[in-house]
Amino acid sequence: MAASSGSKPDHGLNQRLYDALKNQNAKEVIQLCQKAPDGPLHITSIHKDTVLHLACYSKQRDLALQLVRLLPNNLNQPLTEVKNDVGNTILHEVTTANRMADVAMVMLAKEPMLLSARNILGETPLFRAVRFGKIHMFKLLADEVDKDNDQERDKEHFQSRDKTSILHIAIITEHFG
Repeated sequence: MAASSGSKPDHGLNQRLYDALKNQNAKEVIQLCQKAPDGPLHITSIHKDTVLHLACYSKQRDLALQLVRLLPNNLNQPLTEVKNDVGNTILHEVTTANRMADVAMVMLAKEPMLLSARNILGETPLFRAVRFGKIHMFKLLADEVDKDNDQERDKEHFQSRDKTSILHIAIITEHFG
């Protein structure tokens, strides 16, 4: 199971998935994902969002947990490569809501390298949590970074590619917290 890249989109399936997500009909989303060749990684939007991206973006915690658990352990491509058109991984989408913390932990258990993935803006998921003022999520992700015990590499998580630090982004976005 991998996110589709070159196959012709199934507009009917995409519409049904989008409607089910919009209406928060988790049961239908799960049923449709089980029929889709890529399952929860089925690309549903013109922005290359997967079903799992959209469930996380719309803060549907229980559905996101179910979808993550549907993912096989041996994916055809790492979750770090499943990105939408702005380069956000599924973990990037999760970090904008503190109530999605358990989803983040399940994802990191499945793919620890998600913590290091950067989007087009050069942001790591931890950096994005700070930008959105999600203190609980920041602390959770920072604890995961600390487990690495590689201080030099750990610094990468705390700044964007353009060297903006998490302190700078917290001040710019007025999330002092």
